[in-house]
Amino acid sequence: MNLDCIYFEGLTRQRPRALPRPRVAAPARSRPSEEEPEAARFLSFLFERLGVSLEAYRTKALHRRLPACLRFLRAKDCRSAEALLASRPDLVSAAGSVMLLGVTEFCRDRAVFDALQEIVLPALETTDRRSRVWSAACSEGRELYSIAALLEGVGLLERAELLGTDCRADAIARAARGEFSAESVAGLDPGWQRHFQREQNRVRVPASWRLAIRWKVGNLLTTTEPGPWDLLLWRNMAIYLTADAATRVWRNLIHELAPGGWLVCGKADHPPKHAGLARVAPCIYRKHA
Repeated sequence: MNLDCIYFEGLTRQRPRALPRPRVAAPARSRPSEEEPEAARFLSFLFERLGVSLEAYRTKALHRRLPACLRFLRAKDCRSAEALLASRPDLVSAAGSVMLLGVTEFCRDRAVFDALQEIVLPALETTDRRSRVWSAACSEGRELYSIAALLEGVGLLERAELLGTDCRADAIARAARGEFSAESVAGLDPGWQRHFQREQNRVRVPASWRLAIRWKVGNLLTTTEPGPWDLLLWRNMAIYLTADAATRVWRNLIHELAPGGWLVCGKADHPPKHAGLARVAPCIYRKHA
């Protein structure tokens, strides 16, 4: 069959042959933006005052957060933002929170919390000692409060030690207050919502949860809380770190995890291979005994 012809109502028309496409030179590689040096200087300024290693974070991830940080500071550019923080050091921690994108929710990833309730809690119930739980890079602490709720539900909260750490002082202060927006619990099941005390557009966690948790400002890149920890949560931070920094933190955390202890990470997080962990459920690993 002649594919260069089209048959229609007994007539034959020649299909025009496609003309060769002209060669187009590849676009010249664009020069780095003139704003990049200012961005690098601002990030260095901010992270130095936060006491956090800038080199540990992936540059692209930080540059994606810059516009949000400038909007928060109402600064037209990085130079203006740096000048503002130099004159208003009280804004440094909040600006760092925007840059580092601390995200936490109550019962984040319900499947993960279902697995914690079905697999991890029964194992903790069999021990005759206090269960130790550490939420590393805990942000505002909603996830650790969720763990407190699970422990209270099986009668383990009173004999448990819970610690939440984050490098941002303002996040730790909010976690310690235990007050959150009403929107933060809007998507929870009624059985969970009944725990919270409502005050207009705010909710407060039960006093039993607040009293059971110790909050501490701590830089996970330089400091590891001594174990052994029976349950350790480190979620959705590794993806923002360089490979070397993430591997270093993973190893430090796993070292402090008790034999047979449980590690909970984020969906996109991947603990190092050959680290002595076995995956038992999505986002949940157990250290070999």
